[in-house]
Amino acid sequence: MSARRSGQRATESGLVLSMMPMLLQTMGADANSVLRDSGLRWDLFSNPPDALTPEDYFALWSAMDDAVEAAGNGPMPLRLVDLVSVEFFDPMIFAFLNSPNVKTGILRNAEYTKATSVSRLRVIDTPNGLAIEYRWPAPFDAPPVVSLAGQVYGVWLIRLATKVHIQPTRVVSPDIPQNADAYREFFGVPVTLGPVHRMEFSSIDVHRPLLTANDAMWQVFEPALRKRVNDVEANAGAEERVRAALVELLPAGEDSIEAVSRELAVSIRTLQRQLRAEATSFQAVLGSTRERLAMHYLHQEYLSNAEIAFLLGYGDVRSFNRAFRSWTGMSPKQARIAHVA
Repeated sequence: MSARRSGQRATESGLVLSMMPMLLQTMGADANSVLRDSGLRWDLFSNPPDALTPEDYFALWSAMDDAVEAAGNGPMPLRLVDLVSVEFFDPMIFAFLNSPNVKTGILRNAEYTKATSVSRLRVIDTPNGLAIEYRWPAPFDAPPVVSLAGQVYGVWLIRLATKVHIQPTRVVSPDIPQNADAYREFFGVPVTLGPVHRMEFSSIDVHRPLLTANDAMWQVFEPALRKRVNDVEANAGAEERVRAALVELLPAGEDSIEAVSRELAVSIRTLQRQLRAEATSFQAVLGSTRERLAMHYLHQEYLSNAEIAFLLGYGDVRSFNRAFRSWTGMSPKQARIAHVA
């Protein structure tokens, strides 16, 4: 398996990896072929590491999804939730199931997923309920199946804990998945195009009580999970933390070091000192984050340059065009053409 090329936190546990050959076989796929196609080491499942790097995790998921689709048993995320038992211990499942209601469970998952994955959940109160956005900090551009699996998993978990066939009011993805009808049947609504993976739930549903709630169990378990989150955050570099904060703040038009320092709960002077220690600066991280996000958004054909400028926190499209040319030496239109070619 490849080394930790990015230096980022890893994801996926060795216990899950050891279960994959059985799960793949049940879905009609061959584990050895999956490892060969993913470019990962041949004994990954029989001798799994504690965790995978994000790059290897994405490669594995892409290969598994392709294999299950080729076997005629896809989509993989829908097949997987039929096979995974709640008895399998996962910190996020445990945190959700022991919550008093759906909203609390979602908020706990958003907080404590930091201990187990590089992915991030952004929870947003809406006029009609609650929205969840599934994000991967730049420079990671997860294959659509990974975030889509997170959406399927989230709905499955809510239904499991409430014993109610809850349907999201809206499901959004940057890519309409293959077998769109199967996803529509599962969610109860079609998957529509949008800049990020996002699900919305009604106010009635997010306040539903969980039949699995157990506050006494949560009080025993939470300190250990909190320690894991603190350890992860303590080990994260300043550039990584700034980049993750910018991904959250830019769509709201917040691109200042003041906004980022508030988000990270550190002083501006401390943040600048930490970035200097890593041989970078706030403006450098801001520019590189915008560039990476811009390339990602330009690959989404339905997003206009004006919409991309908004998502990157620019006041107008001309400012975005000038910045993009300074990064790449070409216009956004030329970048789109090059991507298609």
